[in-house]
Amino acid sequence: MPANRDFELVWQPYAEAAPAAVLFTERKGGETFALLMVMPPAAALDSLRLPREVIFVIDNSGSMHGASIDQARAALRLALARLRPTDTFNVIRFNHTTDALFPEARAATSQNLNGDRHRAS
Repeated sequence: MPANRDFELVWQPYAEAAPAAVLFTERKGGETFALLMVMPPAAALDSLRLPREVIFVIDNSGSMHGASIDQARAALRLALARLRPTDTFNVIRFNHTTDALFPEARAATSQNLNGDRHRAS
């Protein structure tokens, strides 16, 4: 398709976000073709996310010995680190019995999260 007029794309990005742009060109049969892809910064959807309650269940039975329990603990630490202070959480450990870290889900504050990290280690 011949480019017989200008194309102008205008938007206002967030000050801390930057757009992503890629330009591809190809010369074929004496003509140059171009493809420009411009992605505006993603909207701040994080502010729209509702608080959530997450209950983590970790198996520490004999079958989880060694690398399996190490991987489960690492996954739990990663998941805990991704919680926000408006989220609530609890951790339930099970083998032949079950124990909850807290009597009920608690806010994901640094105090509650750090207390859990020491117990999950």
